[in-house]
Amino acid sequence: MTDVYITQEEHSSALCSNCRNVFNLEDTYWKDCVWMKKGLHSTFDQLVEAKDNSCHLCYILWHDFTAKLGSEATGPIEYFLEWTEPGLYTGFEMNGLIRMMHWSRREGRPFPQQSGSIENSRTEAVLAWVAEQLESCSHEHSECQRREVPPLPDRVLDIASTKRDIVRLVNTRSGNYVGGYSTLSHRWGDQKFLTLTTRNESSLEEGIPTSSLPQTFQDAIEVTKSVGLRYLWIDSLCIQQDSESDWREQSAKMGSIYRNCHFNIAATAASSDGVGLFVSQNPLSFLPVYVKIDTSFLTSGPEEAEALQRGETIQTIKTPTMEMFRSEDRGRDEYSMTTWRTVLHHRAWVFQERLLSPRVLNFGNGGIAWECWEKVALEHNNLLPNESISHEENESLRKFRDTKIFSRWLENLSQKIAEFPESRIGLTQEAYRRWQDAIEIYSRTSLTFPKDKLIALSGLASLVQKSIKDEYLAGLWRGNLPNDLLWTVKLGESSIRGQIEPVLCFRGIGGAAAWPTIDVSDPFLGASTSTHKEKHWRAPTWSWAHLDTPIYYESDSLDHEMTSSEFCDGAVSNILIRLLNSRIIPVGRDLCGQVEMAQLTVSGCLHKIEACRGGSIVQVESNRWWNVHPDTIVIKEKLEWLECNFVILLVLQRRSRCRGLLLEPDSPKTQYRRAGVVWCDIPCYPPHSDQEEIRYHRITLI
Repeated sequence: MTDVYITQEEHSSALCSNCRNVFNLEDTYWKDCVWMKKGLHSTFDQLVEAKDNSCHLCYILWHDFTAKLGSEATGPIEYFLEWTEPGLYTGFEMNGLIRMMHWSRREGRPFPQQSGSIENSRTEAVLAWVAEQLESCSHEHSECQRREVPPLPDRVLDIASTKRDIVRLVNTRSGNYVGGYSTLSHRWGDQKFLTLTTRNESSLEEGIPTSSLPQTFQDAIEVTKSVGLRYLWIDSLCIQQDSESDWREQSAKMGSIYRNCHFNIAATAASSDGVGLFVSQNPLSFLPVYVKIDTSFLTSGPEEAEALQRGETIQTIKTPTMEMFRSEDRGRDEYSMTTWRTVLHHRAWVFQERLLSPRVLNFGNGGIAWECWEKVALEHNNLLPNESISHEENESLRKFRDTKIFSRWLENLSQKIAEFPESRIGLTQEAYRRWQDAIEIYSRTSLTFPKDKLIALSGLASLVQKSIKDEYLAGLWRGNLPNDLLWTVKLGESSIRGQIEPVLCFRGIGGAAAWPTIDVSDPFLGASTSTHKEKHWRAPTWSWAHLDTPIYYESDSLDHEMTSSEFCDGAVSNILIRLLNSRIIPVGRDLCGQVEMAQLTVSGCLHKIEACRGGSIVQVESNRWWNVHPDTIVIKEKLEWLECNFVILLVLQRRSRCRGLLLEPDSPKTQYRRAGVVWCDIPCYPPHSDQEEIRYHRITLI
């Protein structure tokens, strides 16, 4: 975390002459609390030269602008300043992108020693910090403590072998093995390393030289040993990579494997297993920035002015907001750049791993970030070494932690419902809402194999199913089906250029809204949306898992709390469809994993579309105009020319708004494919008692 000081003492950071001039706040520069924009470096090469000469501020600007802009970081750089209590704001701009820093007052902090040399994070101090966090969490955090030692996975690596530099694969089903274990979240990369197969399992049980393992695995072994654990679980060495049946069996257990681990090691900074956990870091990326500044004319009162006249020091310190933003692009900070906004944590499998693990050690470019149920912390926080980061001040972190807390909340939900039956409806509705929050985040992640879309989340789905005792329908819940059906493709969503692989999302050049198509490249990122193109069926069109694109749900809720039985009986007045039958055929035994076939038979009111304006507004046979949000650009184009007999299926009526699905007919005639969502701000029906005259159709959604 980069901290910022404004001080009169002689402890200034190494700054180039241009950066020193930024803080030359003389009276002659002051005008209405705001300075006009001025030049810092006229070319990007000048910024690089100043960075190479150890200018601390230029290093931060170079690091942040190149991370955000990539090859488009060309300069020039301009800056502006504003003084408002409680401090100073500086904005540095390149190519329309602004990097804001906030410098404000705080007393009594020491000045740590600085160094511009490259350091490696593999030190005794780092491992001691990890052990300290684990010790504190295990004994002081009530939410993180366990009543009993959980069982080991079916296979683990025994890293406490009597032979030096040898680890053994252990099949725990063949003996009485107990003990805590760690897990590893990592990116395999393109290099070929040792993996478990049906042919070499017995050989790996005899022993594996650690020198034959990739660097990330060796580092994970070192970290696990340093805190006194004996076992380590790594997917590539604990799941047979040439056995489809073993992969399906272990994938179904993935949720419990990560939920029961003592902690998870996340190789956040490693692009492949050959890189390792411990990366070389420039201390300028995390040490505080100090500037020497005359603040005498910026005093807020006579007492401060008198203190300056007596020669007393006024120190100001504040962690900057670490934001790089255009008007629509906020919420960036050092913690999210170290954890959330990284390649690893935008992988779909890792989303579940991070979500379910009780503790996570993120080994990032900026050091180690700690996460548990009660606390988050950064290794390199020289000024606040033992304080957690405020969840309220970090939007991206807060969103994820709300979902992570959800997984912990679910573990006790069934017990709460048993103890307080009257709270069942409210608690179940809360579980549905939080599930939708998780899906919104999950839909922004990417997969090497798109067919894994459902199975990569099966651990969380199984936990929800166990807690609320509801039927899982290929990513949706039977008891909340009307709400779950109405997911909407999120327009204008994108990944961070230069930082993460293309997340499965689409947008137009220049930020214009655009719809996703299937198996195309992102026009902005210029790269394929998935590593392997697959055109095989993996989910029904009515499930969000059908598309590789970010989705969202409407935030408003039903006026009437409903139960699964009430919905299926059509007993709720604002539910306009009735589920008659569901047919879900899973691949294998995992009922929350990959599906082979999924259909819903429903009864509802259909309206034929008669006309269309621009692919976004349609007229139905009742002469009402509806807003339409197609799922893909292909559907939008079909809709504009009315190339097929699109219909609207009414689903929900909330207050004055009616919402439904845009459907495209399939063969046979009673089967329909989802094509989008629709809404109209005029109530479609009178009260429930008058709906008996409405003509309902029995259709199958595929």
